[in-house]
Amino acid sequence: MTGFWALYSDDKFKKIKSIEDEFKHYKIYFRLENAHLIFINVRKFGKFRIMDLDEINLRPSIAKLGPDILETPFNTAEFIKRLRRRKKEIGKALLDSSIVAGCGNIYKSEALFRAGINPFRTCDSLKNNEMKIIAEKLSEVALEALANKGSTLKDFKHVDGYSGLMQNRFKVYDRADKECTACNSRIIAEKQGDRTSFYCAKCQN
Repeated sequence: MTGFWALYSDDKFKKIKSIEDEFKHYKIYFRLENAHLIFINVRKFGKFRIMDLDEINLRPSIAKLGPDILETPFNTAEFIKRLRRRKKEIGKALLDSSIVAGCGNIYKSEALFRAGINPFRTCDSLKNNEMKIIAEKLSEVALEALANKGSTLKDFKHVDGYSGLMQNRFKVYDRADKECTACNSRIIAEKQGDRTSFYCAKCQN
């Protein structure tokens, strides 16, 4: 969950003085037939490698990944298999790519709110039906975010160069001390590992 791609037509690209001036943190530039594709990565966590398609799934870093939240249908059975009986808190588990891939801190908080699950519950305390609901809400939030071109909080932009809109639909993330949209309680922001979880203590058990 780092960096973004920007796609520019030839006409739009001509208006840019230089890639360096427009994108101070660009890492990769592709000159396409009628367009320009640029990878911008401020936090420098992104990696890029060129390889044959049949090699990708054989790489250890790819083979160990859990089901992808953008996969349709989402592989709920595999997700539950990787989650079940873990002692880890669910808020931490959803950021573990060996359990589920593609779930950053934003959509973790939003999915757990929709599922009614407190992020500090341990995985081994979750009932099978609760894990199914989490899987359903992860997929729901991810596809909704995709339809809304992602979330723009600082510098994220969609590949077409425009800001995302998903932040306008947040129920808990980045809403510390604001009223819960469901019950009017105050949204809590609490440190969980090296990240911050946002949740409603009344709505999430």
